[in-house]
Amino acid sequence: MSQSQQRFSDETGATCFSEASNMLCKGDYSRIRLDWEVTTDEFFHLVWDCGNVQTKVIRERDRFYVVAGQCDDE
Repeated sequence: MSQSQQRFSDETGATCFSEASNMLCKGDYSRIRLDWEVTTDEFFHLVWDCGNVQTKVIRERDRFYVVAGQCDDE
């Protein structure tokens, strides 16, 4: 099994929310790592609308990510 089917990397880093949101809107990544200190619970409730792409912030271990919130059948 090869990973050559992946168009781009599934993950990359961003240094601010607008950068992360813009990268998700382009559709190149499924999630963006937040490379700065996220310190308040407000960030969990941030949602962007970008055409038909909604994004949200999640926490995984000690890192935060912004992910596409599209409804996919899995």
